[in-house]
Amino acid sequence: MYIILWRYKVEVKSRHIFEKFYKDQGKWAKLFSLSSGYKGTRLLNNNEGDYITIDHWDLKENFDQFKKDYFVHYQNLDHQCHDFTLEEQYIGSYYWNQENGNFFNE
Repeated sequence: MYIILWRYKVEVKSRHIFEKFYKDQGKWAKLFSLSSGYKGTRLLNNNEGDYITIDHWDLKENFDQFKKDYFVHYQNLDHQCHDFTLEEQYIGSYYWNQENGNFFNE
């Protein structure tokens, strides 16, 4: 399993709209689900405006192909999200061995 992690800082007034885009059935998940290699998204938060997304893919190649196939859609959705995020930080991408629970960099 290939996972991608992002961290976001969101203003109180924007949290509801942010969650509509980033939750497990949100706009990002719907776009990602156009790829058969997408396996889901988890949205974590600490109730203080800090969020982490964890996107699950079968393989890195599935995500890379998705970005090629849906580049314009990805860019448009990303642009919309800049209006309600204060900070956006890429944490990293990892392979997750589900059998032993270990993570390792790509």
